[in-house]
Amino acid sequence: MKKHLLLTIVIFTIASSALPAQTKVDKFCQVYMQPKGTFLARYQAVLSIGEHAEFMSFKDTSIIAALQKVNTLTTEPDVLNYMASIGWTFVSFSWKGTSQYIYFKKEFDKSEL
Repeated sequence: MKKHLLLTIVIFTIASSALPAQTKVDKFCQVYMQPKGTFLARYQAVLSIGEHAEFMSFKDTSIIAALQKVNTLTTEPDVLNYMASIGWTFVSFSWKGTSQYIYFKKEFDKSEL
């Protein structure tokens, strides 16, 4: 009985170590909140995924389409809530004059890229 248990443990250990590990990759994006019109209470969100599109290429094209919906939002809470709803995590926030920059990240499997 002990031999069968030991053999099972050895086989399980070898099989689990032979499985390829999923490599995780963090992707980042920025949402620039610029004043819209003369009233500073309203903003226009502008998504930036960077200058090099190849760094944000996905097999599933709906990811970029979902991100681009951010460009229709006008308040910071809407941006934060929407990005959280599609799985992105808040990273940082900064001000430059009257403009705001909000940074997000999301972890993807390398197989999704």
